[in-house]
Amino acid sequence: MSPNGYITFGTTQPGATTYNPISTNTAHDGVISGLGINLIDNTGSSPIRYEIQGVAPNRSLVVQWQNAERVIDPGVFNFQIKIFETTNQIQVSYGNCVPLGTTSRTVQVGLRGPNTTFPRNGGAGNVLNRLKTTSTPWFGTTLPGTAATSNVRTIGNSVAIPPSLAYPDFGLTYTWTPPSSNCTTPSASATGLVIGGTNTTFNSFIGNSFTPATPSSSHYLIVRSLVNTPPTATEISNGGYWVAGDTVAGTYTVVSSAPSSTTTFTQTGLTAGTTYYYWVIPYNDNCIGAPFYRLSNILTASATTCTPTAVATAATAINGNGFTLNWNNVAIATDYRIDISTNNTFTNILPAYNDLSVGLVNSFTVSDLVTATNYWYRVRAIGPGPCAINSNIINVGVLPCGYYNIPYTQNFDTSPLAGLATCFTRENDNADVIQWGFKV
Repeated sequence: MSPNGYITFGTTQPGATTYNPISTNTAHDGVISGLGINLIDNTGSSPIRYEIQGVAPNRSLVVQWQNAERVIDPGVFNFQIKIFETTNQIQVSYGNCVPLGTTSRTVQVGLRGPNTTFPRNGGAGNVLNRLKTTSTPWFGTTLPGTAATSNVRTIGNSVAIPPSLAYPDFGLTYTWTPPSSNCTTPSASATGLVIGGTNTTFNSFIGNSFTPATPSSSHYLIVRSLVNTPPTATEISNGGYWVAGDTVAGTYTVVSSAPSSTTTFTQTGLTAGTTYYYWVIPYNDNCIGAPFYRLSNILTASATTCTPTAVATAATAINGNGFTLNWNNVAIATDYRIDISTNNTFTNILPAYNDLSVGLVNSFTVSDLVTATNYWYRVRAIGPGPCAINSNIINVGVLPCGYYNIPYTQNFDTSPLAGLATCFTRENDNADVIQWGFKV
């Protein structure tokens, strides 16, 4: 038993200055930590107590720290570590805990086996611990640890009420129960994998889901790759854990390892115009030898991200009957398509410029447009992706007066009284009272 909030197993005694017992690789057979930090008795008369309660075969060993205090901050902690016979359960229970002081102090809570190997990246680990980084009470807010060094925050408050911000709530209990049965390989595979069911962008798939197997496994491991080669037991072996973000055998990226109740997942931060292959692998957990993976008849699907969006820039060389469209370069583009419209909703796209392919250029000049008309344009980059996304919209504005295509008629019916049609003016060549309108 260590005064610093933990107990160890084996012949190696706890180190007097070992305050992080889960992440410190001392040669213990095992460690149980209720509040791993440098502790002292804040009363001078509250020793660590232990006793065996109950009768065989249902006894329990209880180790209790009473009125413990962090050496570097005031306050009080009361907690127990309990080990149960027959069920082999382990519990850490907390009584009145009131840390004071406004500096965050981290403690280690959880279990450690003969070494500090964390169960991830395909390894069968020896650490089960808790994680908390926020300044709130512990109940319902600590998470499974993500590394052997994961810890839990304690901190007091700068005002008297409440005196503490992050602390173990009175009555809070963590329970670890060993598996009761041997692992079996899931008997069925998931179905109905959908990638990008809601939307596909240049760097994401939105709306990804699958239907769990019947009977379902306890969890599903979802991996993706840039090559269409399904994983095997060589890469994903029984007994090894993987979590989101891990890389398997340098080829597969772990997307999720969630319980079977979670049948959706997100995909962002992808590379544009790239095909991704996905596999949904059932596995059983919480059993002896876990996890066990089903690597036959793996559910798979693939999808390709869109080509990046081009950015349209302002028109140049504007004249009475045309202008030059401009846009930025998209590295993986093999073509560009343009739309020109007489309204900003693009319901009046000019037939000659409706999804017009202009080649691998970054500008395009149009002519013979109707003069004195307002125009808008947009661009799409075409590339290896299955979808092309419209760029931003550029308003060219109303073209200045130019030529009218022949034949041209103008009856002035829409001209205001004593007014002129657009691009017409008056001129009196012979100095009489008659003025003739003509196009300029």
